Amino acid sequence: NIVTNGGIVSVCAGKLYVIEISTSEPGLVNKGFLTAECTSDIMPIGDPRLPKLAIKDINNGTYLLHVLCHEPGQYSLHLTLLKQPITGSPYTLIVRPPPDASKCILSDKFPEGITVLLTAPIEFTIDTTDAGYGALDVVITDPLHKTNKVVTTEEHGKRTLHHLKFVPKNIGNHTVNLTWNGVGIPGSPLKINVIDPSKCIVSP
Repeated sequence: NIVTNGGIVSVCAGKLYVIEISTSEPGLVNKGFLTAECTSDIMPIGDPRLPKLAIKDINNGTYLLHVLCHEPGQYSLHLTLLKQPITGSPYTLIVRPPPDASKCILSDKFPEGITVLLTAPIEFTIDTTDAGYGALDVVITDPLHKTNKVVTTEEHGKRTLHHLKFVPKNIGNHTVNLTWNGVGIPGSPLKINVIDPSKCIVSP
């Protein structure tokens, strides 16, 4: 068994990545029964730019597959046991460039200094397609210094989009800090003013 995100293994160029493979028997590597190979549609077999693979036997039926690649791109990762593909193999191996927060793009529909209504959902999108390998972190702090729950969904197609949504619970200025691998993205932090229309008073 091997754990992947929908059959996709995503790694950062130049960094070692370790994948755990679970079986019921040790010693499969020395016997030549468990093998790993990477192929590419644009590189021939044996090309030095292909990811480097090595399998380490933990001697309890568990194996660690070490993956190292310096060339960003998409590859096919073939894992075989007794010359038969492991369930799910070949996997899609995506090697991304190192993280670059400056390449994250915040949706235009989310202007700076926006004013919204209390309990009204706030939604925006961040495009990280060209930002390399990394993780998006979102922290929203309200006037009471409490953090707001953020619902995040990812969309992987021609572009990698992160759709974010939260519902403010308190009135006043909110701060939205957006980071990619710990580095602030362009436009962050955002300032949002939340108002409650029920508190408005109209004098005759």
